[in-house]
Amino acid sequence: MRLVQIIRFPTDYTQHVYTRHPQLASLPYLDQLNVLIQDRYLASQLYAEELRAIGADAHILVANCEPLQRAWAHENDLSVESTSFLSVILAAQVTRIRPDVLLITDPCSIDSRFVRLLPLRPTFVVGLRTGMIPSWADFTAFDLILSGEQYSTELPLAHGASASEHLSAGFATRFISCESPREPHFDLLCAGGPGADTSTLEQLCFYANATREFTPQLLDCPDPCSTNSWMARYTHPRRWGAELYRDIQQTKIALTNIASFGSAKTSEMTWCDVTGSGALLLTEDTPLVRSFFEVGTEVETYASFDELTEKIRYYIQHDAAREAIAQRGRARCLRDYSLARRTEELLEILQRHVSGLGLTARSEPPPSPHVLVTKSIEQIRTGRVEESYKSALKALKHYPQERFVHYMLGLNLLKMERLQEAREALSIEVSLHPQAHEARELLSSLPECQISSL
Repeated sequence: MRLVQIIRFPTDYTQHVYTRHPQLASLPYLDQLNVLIQDRYLASQLYAEELRAIGADAHILVANCEPLQRAWAHENDLSVESTSFLSVILAAQVTRIRPDVLLITDPCSIDSRFVRLLPLRPTFVVGLRTGMIPSWADFTAFDLILSGEQYSTELPLAHGASASEHLSAGFATRFISCESPREPHFDLLCAGGPGADTSTLEQLCFYANATREFTPQLLDCPDPCSTNSWMARYTHPRRWGAELYRDIQQTKIALTNIASFGSAKTSEMTWCDVTGSGALLLTEDTPLVRSFFEVGTEVETYASFDELTEKIRYYIQHDAAREAIAQRGRARCLRDYSLARRTEELLEILQRHVSGLGLTARSEPPPSPHVLVTKSIEQIRTGRVEESYKSALKALKHYPQERFVHYMLGLNLLKMERLQEAREALSIEVSLHPQAHEARELLSSLPECQISSL
């Protein structure tokens, strides 16, 4: 299978990147593209990068970055004079690669008109829409629309799509490193987004200023009114890509879905970004968030302003309780909501809709359980707990019944001070393997057990 994914960056973002890197526009096309991808903006949607990592022939194209596209046109001797030169260059790129599958992120901006512009139509055209679908959307040239954020799969059909399915957001572990333990510098990060409710933010800022119990950091929120000093003093410039993920990693609590109570918009992508980065997710209580996470164990929610401020105050003051929930939320995100997992789901969806494309990526078979467990042991002995934990998780994914797999997972969880989860892993090891004396002894010694000598 050859796949091309087209993504589209906000103009403000590309201007920000090229301002930060003054020489970027003079670099070759691939060097510019690599800088943009490594900056991690839209990392949770870069399915092509995940597919490349497992051996698929996959490519990313950026639709609307003028310096990048001009570099490609220059390197490929393409002279473009029309006012719609970016669309012409993009069409030439797709035609040059000749993909079997064309995946268009945001098919409302790059819609059926572009698909019909292609001299040679790909075998299968897919659109990925993570937001609301406007009334004017044209999906008539799309074979499949993947809807995010739990929006109805019937709506894309009404706009002309041949088929529609749901694909949830994922967390891009390939791009985002979370070292343990975290050392948060900020109390509360408010990642409002364009749908944020200004009145709720005003109330929260007024409360913070009056009580001095916490200091909010407002990012990507509505611009405060000139007369609203409460919001202005806490509002910071917008963060993009790597900068935003770094801020999330350095905050104690990340507040999302800031809306009038009872009208919260779903935000699967934000939930994954927050929990995967290691912060405590605090969001409005909805049935959807409860279907993703265990409230009170993996994330926290609120149903009123009083409950919101009460929980902020409590978790700011109780570090251990906050970090325990944050770590469990992160473990759940990495286990169930990673972009790698979502990419597997994407391949399964494509398999159901397309035949004869050879859509199974060329992945290598996993190492034996002995190799993975031995690797995890060596990593934990040399202090590389994060790597050891990943090795143990990989062993668990492929060999859940094998000896020592749950034992090594339990050791890593103990190192990460996640006592209850360690108990569960060790208990599973004992139940699967009654002869696992080391797991039984370690389990019986908890919580007094110390493993610093490992």
